[in-house]
Amino acid sequence: MKNWCSLYFIFLLLISELAISQESIPDTSWWVTNGEVHTITVDSDYTYIGGSFTQVGPRTGYGVKLNMIDSIYDKNFPEVNGTIWVSVPDGDGGWYIGGYFTKVGNYDRNRIAHINSDGRVDEDWNPNADYVVNTIALNGSDIYVGGSFQNIGGLPRKYIAKLNTTDGSADVNWNPNANHTVYALAVIESDIYAGGSFTNIGGQDRNRLAKLNNTDGSAYVDWNPDVNHYVYTIAVNSSAIYIGGTFTVIGDSTRSKIAKINTTGVIDSWNPNSNGIIRVITLENDDLYVGGDFTSIGGQSRNYIAKLNSSGSVDSWAPNADAPVYTIAYNGDYVFVGGNFQNIGGQERHYIAKLNSSSSAESWNPNANFYVNTVSISGSNVYVGGDFTSIGGETRNRIAKLNSAGRLESWNPSSNSSVWILSISKNFVYAGGTFTNIGGEPRNYIARLNKTSGEADESWNPNANNWVRAIITNNDYIYVGGNFTNIGCKNRKYIAKLNSTTSEADETWNPDANGVIRAITLSGNHIFTGGVFTNIGGQSRNYIAKLNDIDGSADVTWDPNANNTVYAIEIEGSDIYVGGSFTNIGGQDRNRIAKLNNTNGSADSIWNPNANNHISTIEINGSYVYIGGSFTNIGGQIRNRIAKIDSIGAVDSWNPNANDLVNKVIYNNNCLYVGGRFRNIGGFDQRYFCGFKTKMSGNIQLQLRVFLQGAYR
Repeated sequence: MKNWCSLYFIFLLLISELAISQESIPDTSWWVTNGEVHTITVDSDYTYIGGSFTQVGPRTGYGVKLNMIDSIYDKNFPEVNGTIWVSVPDGDGGWYIGGYFTKVGNYDRNRIAHINSDGRVDEDWNPNADYVVNTIALNGSDIYVGGSFQNIGGLPRKYIAKLNTTDGSADVNWNPNANHTVYALAVIESDIYAGGSFTNIGGQDRNRLAKLNNTDGSAYVDWNPDVNHYVYTIAVNSSAIYIGGTFTVIGDSTRSKIAKINTTGVIDSWNPNSNGIIRVITLENDDLYVGGDFTSIGGQSRNYIAKLNSSGSVDSWAPNADAPVYTIAYNGDYVFVGGNFQNIGGQERHYIAKLNSSSSAESWNPNANFYVNTVSISGSNVYVGGDFTSIGGETRNRIAKLNSAGRLESWNPSSNSSVWILSISKNFVYAGGTFTNIGGEPRNYIARLNKTSGEADESWNPNANNWVRAIITNNDYIYVGGNFTNIGCKNRKYIAKLNSTTSEADETWNPDANGVIRAITLSGNHIFTGGVFTNIGGQSRNYIAKLNDIDGSADVTWDPNANNTVYAIEIEGSDIYVGGSFTNIGGQDRNRIAKLNNTNGSADSIWNPNANNHISTIEINGSYVYIGGSFTNIGGQIRNRIAKIDSIGAVDSWNPNANDLVNKVIYNNNCLYVGGRFRNIGGFDQRYFCGFKTKMSGNIQLQLRVFLQGAYR
């Protein structure tokens, strides 16, 4: 009987180079973080990440529909690809949204869109604004919008327009033609109130506030409060207009950031006198909920949010946020608020909360990963928009574990400062960084964590005196590098070899570097290290060295002599790939990346990708080298911060195009994991962490099927 399994594997080996290619679009089902990812390591079906983040959650885009009872988000609602500033219920279970986005679901929608109650984007309604939409107000079949746009609804309209609810076209007769940004709109009956930074609107000189006619957009001649600085919010009822912003004078009256104006345009004596910007005012009968940047209002201490009555006095209701409140929605029983706070109503609540009448936060906790700019209510649902890209995540302080589907595991060591490096050995995860507490224990800059529980090993504590930036494991020893000068109970400058059982520094291994170590890699009986040193292992060595693993001495024959920092070293056979900030290494001009010979340290004479900025990470997979950093051009090609290079140093067509620094790339289980400071990669808002799957070409799949069919006949 033929050994078809052997033939199958031979076939795979023959076609492997042609069969495999890397997706350039990330897997958008993977969860994301709310801060920079510095390091990634992979073990079997689990991925461990470290950085400066404090939360990991599902990727939702910038707007979601939530249930106001349990805070679960509706996955049927379309993803929005950019900041949302405003959302307004359409009266039929859907919402109008405005902001700085360009896509809603699968539809191109520039800065304004209508989402139906079932989550479908309204195909017929597309005003197509050419710049930001800040505010939307509905009045029957008309929609009034304000912002920074110059064109909307198919017509030139500066900063303000009236749109039709059917197709989004701009009203041909209504054109106030403001001369600067409109931030706030409010409508009552046939009157439209506009606030912003303008000084002329509706054909009249009007400083930051105006009352407009609903027929032609002209400003009322006899209504002119004259505000001396920006108006950000307007709330109206039948007897008064309340405004908030950055102003200090209205007409001849001093009013600090908040004021009440009667229907004839006269300034009311009502004067709460806020000490900081008022960003939102929401009416509840005769009472007002206000939010902003203030810490005092109405003569009372109130941090960022308060409730005022119609006389201007401050209610006892005091949720006491720890940062500004941007949006408030009231539904009769609860107050829903958003902003950039982390604590409100006596509870930890990230950017969004549900408050009760006693000013306490309810258990409802969507847990956004960044600012919430708008909250609006329709029935039992809440639409939330802002600068966030994730809602429904969980707190993970600077270190986390994800499963093969890219979703968060319960493992939670919780570091009190940044994690810069992770390495796995046996049943442990070794972590290094700037922390002093991790895994529930005091640990200075380095710790060993249980892979299952996340707890710090009580018996292993090298107790470094400064940051740890590099860790690599080798059976009974742990090699570490960083900024420290004492570790494992020994004086060890910037690099050390630690015992995996006792955590003590090896007595005889002491390279004694004179500068920070940024990279360590093992190969056989040698340790390759890079950083900012100029002397190590008893030899003059600029930024890179090859050390003996017995005594730490520098190899006397291997001296690439880089002219600047080395951040990354990866080894494949006899080739040493290095990246950093250097422009000369191994006796050759090599900009930030080079391939060195293992024997003498000389740079390969042909392989020269030539990056225009620093390389921070290198990963080898077969005949390809993946790199990340801050470069924007490599090998004569535009490649923003991430690239794939072949065996002769040519740049591959693969181009995810990250918009900011890439700190780490690592390949495992047919997937390339990427972490960094980026907020967009592969054309998607996939913040700080993502994965690119490997695919097999259709032609190769067909060849494989034909081969197998023939093999089993």
